[in-house]
Amino acid sequence: MMKKIIFTLLLGFTFIGFSQNTAISDHNFELALIELGIDTNPTPDGQVPTANIIGETVLNVSNKNIADLTGIEGFIALTDLRCFNNELTSLNLSQNTALTYLDCDSNKLTSLDVSANSALETLICFVNELTSLEVTNNPALTTLLCNSNQLISLDLSQNAVLTDLRCPQNQLTSLDVSANPALTELNCSANQLTSLDVRNLNNTAITSFNAKTNPDLNCIFVDNVIYSDAEWTDIDPASNFVEDEADCPYTVIPDQNFEQALIDLGIDTNPTPDGQVLTADIEGVTNLVVNNENISNLTGIKGFTALTYLDCSVNQLTGLDVSLNTELIELVCYYNLLTSLNLGQNTALTYFDCSENLLTVLDVSANTALTQLYCWANKFSGLDVSQNTALTDLACDYNELTSLNVRENTELIELECDDNLLTGLDVSQNTALTRLYCSGNLLTGLDIRENTQLIELNCGANLLTGLDVRENTQLDLLNCYKNLLTGLDVSLNTALGRLYCDGNLLTSLDVRENIALRRLNCEANQLIGSLDLSKNSLLTEMQCQSNKIERLNIKNGNNTNHFGVFFNASNNPVLYCIVVDDKDYSNAEWLNIDDVSTFVNNETDCETLSIVDNDFELDVTIYPNPTDNYLFIEGNVNPVSITIYNLLGAEVIAKSNTDKIDVSELSKGVYIINISDGVSQTNRKFIKN
Repeated sequence: MMKKIIFTLLLGFTFIGFSQNTAISDHNFELALIELGIDTNPTPDGQVPTANIIGETVLNVSNKNIADLTGIEGFIALTDLRCFNNELTSLNLSQNTALTYLDCDSNKLTSLDVSANSALETLICFVNELTSLEVTNNPALTTLLCNSNQLISLDLSQNAVLTDLRCPQNQLTSLDVSANPALTELNCSANQLTSLDVRNLNNTAITSFNAKTNPDLNCIFVDNVIYSDAEWTDIDPASNFVEDEADCPYTVIPDQNFEQALIDLGIDTNPTPDGQVLTADIEGVTNLVVNNENISNLTGIKGFTALTYLDCSVNQLTGLDVSLNTELIELVCYYNLLTSLNLGQNTALTYFDCSENLLTVLDVSANTALTQLYCWANKFSGLDVSQNTALTDLACDYNELTSLNVRENTELIELECDDNLLTGLDVSQNTALTRLYCSGNLLTGLDIRENTQLIELNCGANLLTGLDVRENTQLDLLNCYKNLLTGLDVSLNTALGRLYCDGNLLTSLDVRENIALRRLNCEANQLIGSLDLSKNSLLTEMQCQSNKIERLNIKNGNNTNHFGVFFNASNNPVLYCIVVDDKDYSNAEWLNIDDVSTFVNNETDCETLSIVDNDFELDVTIYPNPTDNYLFIEGNVNPVSITIYNLLGAEVIAKSNTDKIDVSELSKGVYIINISDGVSQTNRKFIKN
């Protein structure tokens, strides 16, 4: 009985497994499978039994007017696929990992994915519309026929066993087959080649060679000139076989704007652009500045072998090959369209600026002499500068960095890493730092106690809840705006000239010891009580709006010489008194104050205003203060309206015609009560227990 049950279960599983179907969306593809006997249903129904295809190793569906090969992913055992002369526009063979032979020529392919086909030996894809072809993941490739597409580049560095390469009638500007020692046939005719390197150490094995119809191809690099001159005749009259760069009389300059720049500099002695420059005219050039010339292709820069300084910034470059410019000390290529850059051969570099490009990766591990690195406004998520121990300046702001390790960079003087995604930053080893800019990150803490040489610190727009700057006595700039600071002690920062602490949670600020202070912005905090700026005689800018300040003393003896539009004390609803040098001047020039605020010439005048925000004081008393439940109003007054505000200026209670207020529902803290009899008003502070 048990055997019968098991047999029945197995039969059921077998039936289920072989009843599964694979979708075939193209009608003509399914008809071809029916014709081949693979689809056993004689009537097309948009599917084929999966069991019928998973074991197929060879499939030929050529000349069938097929536009979509969806379903090919089910042929998982396929080793040989022929689908030429159809209407295919894309082909993804990522599931056909056993594939060794593929012929998809004469279609309309704009996309061909063979990245997962590591066993592929033959690839025939000529007469399509491909602009790119990635074969670096096909190390077994021996035959590649990709002629008559629109290819602009072809990387064959990983195809060591390639024997047959035919890529004519494309738009290739350079071709390097030096990593393909097995080549026996090479046809790269009818392209736009300016560079062809065939130094694969096995030229004698190449029995068929064609590089004709490449009018800008002056030099073809080979193993042996004598052999190539004798055996390879299919080249243009302007082409020459040479064994190294020094033997090439001309260097190709395909970009007309680049050549015009060289003419303007007197480097290219031919006044008419002809797509080339005498190598002898460039090989001794040490300084080259071709910035802002609308150059999109810097091919030819390899010939400048003596360059120590290159500035090609503000152009349209998408690529830059400086592998032969091994003498470079300074490289400036900012504001281009670079997506990759290899500096592995430029070990002499001390200054490098690639800011404002599209780089996602930057490897500077070989550039151990670097002292200044500017790579801001790219797309890095990581940056390794552990080998660059000589760095004094690093600017990597406006990227996507989630971490930054600068512990090995003990010589750093300036570090800019603003506007990244950093959650932590350890600068404890960077004791030489004078400038640290790390705003716009996700920092919750920042320890700068070891950075006693700091002159400028910008750590704004983070999540800092505390900041200890007591050891940083040389600070001139402290910018800690938009954090979560509840306190800030700058009493020991006597050199401080610029303080921006706006947008925090500060309730008090003492800058009486900061006599060098020139600019102060403490806007949008929770400052209460008094702000004394009478000792800050160098102030030229003061922004303290949006607080709860009651008194402001800015009588510093220098009001008229500095302040103007840079004074703002508005949106301080209880700021009744501002002590200044000359109230008439301030009334005329300083307009950014509230209606309740009054300019006075001295503290005595301020006292006459008492603690009200109005010249018409009401004789009232409030009690008990502090209070738990009720607040009583007593005095010779008939309260018409009573309004209670919290310290953020928000109205929390409003009453009229009463002398008893229930405040039991208020949270604990300090509040301000405004009492009006319809003509005059007064403010009082009270504490809710």
